[in-house]
Amino acid sequence: MTAAWDGERRYTRAWYLMLAATASFLLLTGGFIWGRISGVSTLQLIQTQVRVIHQTGVLPEDDFHFKRGSLGSSTQESAVGRAASTVGGSEGVFDRDKIVAEQGEREDILWPSDRKTSQEESGGKGWVEKSETVKYLANRELEGGSARETESLREGNGISIGAETENSWIQGRGMVLGADGFPTAEWKWETMPVPEGFHNPDAELPVNSPPDLWDIPPDEGWRACDERPGDHIGLPEGGSQGYISAELDGGLCQQILEMCDAVALARILNATLVLPDLKYDLFWKDSTRMSEVIDVDYFRKTLEADVRIVTREELPAGLQEKDTWQVAKKTYLGTPEEYRSFAPLLSPANVLFFRYPFFEPLAHQLTPRLDKLRCRTKYRALRFAPDVLAVGDRVMSRMRAEGDGRFLALHLRFEEDRVAASWCDYGQTPEEEARLERIRGERDWRPAWQGIANVTTEEQKWAGGWCPASPGMVAKWLRALGYGPETAVYIAAGEVWKSHVHMASFKALFPRVFTKEALFTPEDATWLKGKSNLLAAVDAHVMVNAPVAAITLWGQMTWYVVGHRAWLGHKKRVTIPLWRLPGLDDEGWESYQSELRKWDFYGAPRNRTAEPFAVPIYGNPVPNCMCQPEGGPLPFNSRTCKSDAYKCVDER
Repeated sequence: MTAAWDGERRYTRAWYLMLAATASFLLLTGGFIWGRISGVSTLQLIQTQVRVIHQTGVLPEDDFHFKRGSLGSSTQESAVGRAASTVGGSEGVFDRDKIVAEQGEREDILWPSDRKTSQEESGGKGWVEKSETVKYLANRELEGGSARETESLREGNGISIGAETENSWIQGRGMVLGADGFPTAEWKWETMPVPEGFHNPDAELPVNSPPDLWDIPPDEGWRACDERPGDHIGLPEGGSQGYISAELDGGLCQQILEMCDAVALARILNATLVLPDLKYDLFWKDSTRMSEVIDVDYFRKTLEADVRIVTREELPAGLQEKDTWQVAKKTYLGTPEEYRSFAPLLSPANVLFFRYPFFEPLAHQLTPRLDKLRCRTKYRALRFAPDVLAVGDRVMSRMRAEGDGRFLALHLRFEEDRVAASWCDYGQTPEEEARLERIRGERDWRPAWQGIANVTTEEQKWAGGWCPASPGMVAKWLRALGYGPETAVYIAAGEVWKSHVHMASFKALFPRVFTKEALFTPEDATWLKGKSNLLAAVDAHVMVNAPVAAITLWGQMTWYVVGHRAWLGHKKRVTIPLWRLPGLDDEGWESYQSELRKWDFYGAPRNRTAEPFAVPIYGNPVPNCMCQPEGGPLPFNSRTCKSDAYKCVDER
């Protein structure tokens, strides 16, 4: 019996070898003909097809046999048909009947025998329209191939379905590296795995996760206390003194913070606030209206006891055009007394328009009543519109599905303009540096560190925290904190500078990376296309509500996010200490980890008025708008012991 079985096995394996050779010949021949028609190079097809054969196990080690998916009439049909043959079970055996019995007929899977293969049927693409099987295989091989991960992708918790996306997984794995050892510019980090030949030594660093890696730090009893006092003075019955408005500037989060100051300024002047417009950016060409981003009705209702708010359309007919408004220049970090000097200019027949730049028009520290008003505006009234919240919630739901209920949201600031504004050295070529210099000249930028003593060399710029961390440095920092390759990472970022170089280093350590675009439904993607303010709102919503938020560079979005996370109960966040990165690479891995962990307080309560630098109330509501029961522990930065971050507690 055994001898007969062994003979049958040898006969079967010989038959498979012959079939594999025939299949390879047909794949390459068909690929050459199709490549000539479509313009795809033979080398690219060979790389792709060899990767398919390698991934799908045409020459298995044991009794592998596929029950469906024979060679089709086109190269792509053959490749995807064979790839599909390995989907459907942990042993890699394709069994349509079993899947149908367990799950019913699946409209999102096209079986090999049902696939569209002709150019006409596939819309000229020449390959299948819907199946995600190739992507499943690439993802399984890259990430270890758990059944849960495969099922999660099959259910749509991941990248949207599309022929180009499907094939990008195979093409990404088989891509040839450039002479510098990095992927070429054709590599797309958002949809492709790291090419097989690329190696980042940091990926071999051991993961030492602390037991509280995902735990929320103690909030120590701090709760919101922005209520109006009992002697709050309501709006005068006789109406306001006139109208004011402001010209917002910067990214979406900066504009939201400027809205908060506009509300406080209207209260100071007893004026009616004309709802400001979102800035029209000449680069993004985004004409999104404020009412599309912010729930305007909720905003007005929440603040109706504090300030009168109207839209431009609600103004008298003669005041609706901005060119009729009276321009006023704001005072940088001004006081209420300074702004009351504008009161004689107010009139019901005019709009006093505070023009650009409206950035930080009011002091960081105002009276308790005005500070609480700014908190009510930022943390309560300025809520995103329902449609934006719905998209953000869908994105987070898919991220939680990818990460077993938890994920890390990373605000990665490494766009070209950020690199240009830093004046830091990232090994750019003379041509790349010339382009960065051109950007600086067009925007009339000067180094932020210019004029500061002892900042002249590259080392001093890094030691001063003036240089944003590259994605590879960010990945090593996250690994040092204890996050491993299984971590699902949401990337909130613009277009990463030299992404084919820097994101390859990142994905070598964290392959499970997702962007909002990859998680959108087709309907969401259509609605949000080209709307930079709405896209920024989705990022902000995810960053605020993610289980863990990772901060890599301080700016207005950072203040928006960290302040709101504190307001919601000091949700966990980690912040890269840029000034500690220089020189740490020369120390051992254990020292590297302990040093970086020592400098993070993980979002625990801090007193913003005790910081050595100015912190806006929008970046930290403690202690102005959050209160603590008497006798509670001091905020971390008010303690005398500093070791082990928030775990160190002083007695009062």
